[in-house]
Amino acid sequence: MSANEVSDIALHLALSTYRYTTLYEYTLRTQGDTRTAIRAAATYDIKTGRPLDKIDKDHKGEYTGPALGGYNTTTPQGERVGIAGFGGIGQALAKRLHALGMDVHYFKRHKLSEDEENSDPLKGIPLTYHDSFESLAKVSDLLALALPLTDETRHTLNEETIKLLPDRAKVVNVGRGALIHEDALVQALKSGKVASAGLDVFEYEPEVHPELLKRLDVTIFPHIGGRTPSSAARAIENCFQNLKNILVDGGTGLTPVRD
Repeated sequence: MSANEVSDIALHLALSTYRYTTLYEYTLRTQGDTRTAIRAAATYDIKTGRPLDKIDKDHKGEYTGPALGGYNTTTPQGERVGIAGFGGIGQALAKRLHALGMDVHYFKRHKLSEDEENSDPLKGIPLTYHDSFESLAKVSDLLALALPLTDETRHTLNEETIKLLPDRAKVVNVGRGALIHEDALVQALKSGKVASAGLDVFEYEPEVHPELLKRLDVTIFPHIGGRTPSSAARAIENCFQNLKNILVDGGTGLTPVRD
């Protein structure tokens, strides 16, 4: 119902993991001018996920070398995105990230049919299917989670599966918060195994892990993926149509909840 809206937010989060937009916005707002903001960003420390809070205006920053404490901002072009969960949101995100030049890999319980692959929004997009999350993780420069939460998918990304990711991988979650073991993610950010993250959902929502709140290599939103008037209107209409299908037409519901 809100696949396009959620995938728009996922696109924003994905770009932020490559360009560290949250960190740069913070340094500009706190330093007050562009030159000092760039110099402040160069003091970024992966252990804290933050730059120095205030620097002298004569502080020498990196301009031609790594921009962020020994690391560079990068581009998604030519990188591999692994999308775990390839329903409406996953497919809409695939279309957006393919437009940026990313190679699209996906994991779901069953491979898409040829007709599905050749229909909108996927028509013309080369796709690589993985029959396990572990296989997907190994090739994901950017890992995007769009799975539902079940006993099977809880903590899909954990201490062990993080080890499978390429070094300096990026992580985005617009599925359900508990898909990620957040303590494990924080440790991976501190070690540099995971370069950055973008999250619209959280393990213990509405509470947010305090370390994730502090880190500026993590872009966080308060679960706003589907918060548009058009999305809300479609949800209401879908609710009415489900009720009509069951109570009037004797059906089982147009969008039944899976066990």
